[in-house]
Order: sequence, then structure tokens, then C-alpha cells
Amino acid sequence: MLDGIDKVATGNWRGSSPTAWLLELLGSTTWTDRYLGVPYPTSAMSFVAKANSLGTIPAPLLDRCEAVEVPGLTRSTSKSGAEGMSWVWEVGREAGSALS
Repeated sequence: MLDGIDKVATGNWRGSSPTAWLLELLGSTTWTDRYLGVPYPTSAMSFVAKANSLGTIPAPLLDRCEAVEVPGLTRSTSKSGAEGMSWVWEVGREAGSALS
């Protein structure tokens, strides 16, 4: 899971660009874990990256990704979700009164 992939273009990781590191990883056939020293085939790996905006992701990196947009919550979906969670409050109240 890569969080904040839209911010990697402005970062610096161990003296190099995180974008360059990701592109190198995505372009290679194996990746070696530095701690264990064990090589893994990249064909067996899957990455999930989260971003708030596609506009700041470098084009070479975005070309190697499949973008899936998930709409944000609206006022009505937030309300219906909260109404669906009302049983949690009831259970909590009942548990609290049973402990007193």
C-alpha cells in the first residue's frame, strides 16, 4: 500500500527521487528485500497506491498505473451511513448501563 503517491514528485528519499525508485521497481523483474536479502519476482507483486489528485503524479509513473476513482462522501451518503451505525450506539449504551 503506497499512500500519498501524488506527493512523491516533490519528495527526496535517501538522496534520490521516490518517483525514480518506483519507476525502477516497476521496470525491473526482481526486487531484493534489503533486510532479508531475498529476491522477489516483481511479476508476483501487486501495488495499491492512494492519491488525492492525479494531476501531480508524474506522467511516466501514471502511465504504469490503472486509475480507479472512488467518489467522496456526500452529505446524504454520510447521513445514511451514520443512520446505519445507530445500532453501535445502542449496544454501547446498553453495555455501559450493564457495567454500572
